[in-house]
Amino acid sequence: MWGGVWQRASLKTAFLLIRMRLSFSRSLLGSVFLASLVKAGQCAALTQGALAGGSAAPEISFNRDIRPILAENCFFCHGPDPGTRKAGLRLDTEAGLFEKRKDDPAPVLRGNASESELYKRLLSKDQDEVMPPPDSHKSLKPAEIAL
Repeated sequence: MWGGVWQRASLKTAFLLIRMRLSFSRSLLGSVFLASLVKAGQCAALTQGALAGGSAAPEISFNRDIRPILAENCFFCHGPDPGTRKAGLRLDTEAGLFEKRKDDPAPVLRGNASESELYKRLLSKDQDEVMPPPDSHKSLKPAEIAL
């Protein structure tokens, strides 16, 4: 019984510590991201880092953090099956996410994700450009796009 109470208390404390360490320019984005992690119950790494005085932003792992989002929303058209892959774009591997293609830039620019083609398409209002396409009936949450 007490274990659950203490666990909830430490999660709240960790959440507050992490939230305080975010810079002003990222506070809203960071809060949305952290709230989604706390809701999903995935903040063990965050609590350890914050309580140990480590970085407030967790290290993002392709397989742990990015691949599940892409699998849910993108793999049907951009996954491992060459028969259904569109635009020659493969997003099921980390290399596919960062590799420059023949006449196109890499889908994601390392260190400058907000200038990446993928990021621009996720936020596009143009029905012909937005990803995932409207007819797929899929969409990403703001916290997922922020990763």
